Amino acid sequence: MPKKGAKSEYAKAGVDYTKIEPESLGNKNWIAEWMYQHAGTGRTYYEGIGIDTALMAANDVICQGALPVIYTDEVAAGDSEWFMDERRSHDLAESFYQACEMCGMALPAGESPALRYLVKAELPVRSAPSLSGCVTGIIVPRSRMVTGEKLAVGDRIVRASCQRDFPGDQAGPGVKRQVSPSTAERQDPGRGSAHPHPLVCPARRGFA
Repeated sequence: MPKKGAKSEYAKAGVDYTKIEPESLGNKNWIAEWMYQHAGTGRTYYEGIGIDTALMAANDVICQGALPVIYTDEVAAGDSEWFMDERRSHDLAESFYQACEMCGMALPAGESPALRYLVKAELPVRSAPSLSGCVTGIIVPRSRMVTGEKLAVGDRIVRASCQRDFPGDQAGPGVKRQVSPSTAERQDPGRGSAHPHPLVCPARRGFA
């Protein structure tokens, strides 16, 4: 839950309920790391990774009727050397910023621990961090919170989708059996995206 100080500030603004949602990205950035290390293009493939990481939590908050207002990220690497790559760090930070701009969230803080004995990437990737974060959302009034308690037989969902650009984008090491770095650049999704392969494109989502 939010710190007492934060909750009291929300209360002063007339917000009587806040929702906190932590969420992690999963294995998608393993693919970005693999392509960065082996595709030979000079790209980091992290241009959209922060967007997916932030939206994993923002989506859950929105689906419960809350407006996401604050995002804090955690980038937990297996070694401190991972953070020394300025180009990759810039692309990841920029994608976090883009996600916050898209959702109207502030990005006031984050955490970047080096967990040498806990975070170890599957070969052939040398090192890949665990990406996660937490979104604070506000619900005004509290009665607008979506809980599912009022759902009944016969109700219909008007629209809800979670479409990914490629069915393997959450796959882990097994993805190397589906596509190789040498062919990745030739499999552009064809939508004018800045991302060279659908495996590392930000996922597209919709809500009811």
